[in-house]
Amino acid sequence: MLQAAFSGANGFPNPVYMPMLQQLQYVDLYLLAPLAENAPVQQGWSNLAEDLYRQVLRLDRPRIVIGHSLGAYAAYLAACRHPGFADGLLLLEPPMFHWAKGMAIRVLNQLGLLDRFPPAALAKRRRRHFQDAAHARAYFETKPFFQRMHPSCFEAYLKHGLVAAGQAPAGENLTLRFSAEREYAVFTTAPTRIPAMHRAPGWCHWATGADTQTLSKADRRWTRSNLPAFQAHVWPGGHLFPLEQPQATAMHIQALVDRFAF
Repeated sequence: MLQAAFSGANGFPNPVYMPMLQQLQYVDLYLLAPLAENAPVQQGWSNLAEDLYRQVLRLDRPRIVIGHSLGAYAAYLAACRHPGFADGLLLLEPPMFHWAKGMAIRVLNQLGLLDRFPPAALAKRRRRHFQDAAHARAYFETKPFFQRMHPSCFEAYLKHGLVAAGQAPAGENLTLRFSAEREYAVFTTAPTRIPAMHRAPGWCHWATGADTQTLSKADRRWTRSNLPAFQAHVWPGGHLFPLEQPQATAMHIQALVDRFAF
């Protein structure tokens, strides 16, 4: 049986993706633990990629890695550093930017201005605590970011994205599963130089959302030209298309998995 490891986006616990992932057939699915959760985030997400690599090594072969956003880039970097560690890669909306955008991000970071722009700016001021689940639901329902999510994924986020608060203001009983500080640290250490993959697995795909606002046309052209071993796909939805369109995304993934050559 094909082993499939999954790692999701910054700020989203992997179980939030289950409305999509549970539809996949003929695979043994493994949700990876949060990447390097108890360590500071290194520039370029180096230690996140190494933790993904160590977790995936525990799986039997054949094994593939499916990653979304942060998880997609971590999988790509792990494969660059450790050729052959996975038998296939599926990168969903990997944050790979055109060299000019990457240079701009580096300059803004060096000047201490990156936190004035999304997504770092949003993470910096994100609400951290909630009175209870009903108040959290009412709050998130007003946010366009969550309004675009499929109802089943939204419910999964409310279930898995919040935990009992430890140290919090009086009356605030829930807090984010992934702290806003951690989310901010990930965004402000994002990679801006994308390494070349010299030995790619035989099964390599990357997919972007048709309505993504995270990756520009220039970013997508750059990715297509610099990842020649990867077959490119455009699927319905925005940057969070696995959470916006779980059924359609699962259908597309299944079609690719069915073509995996054992």
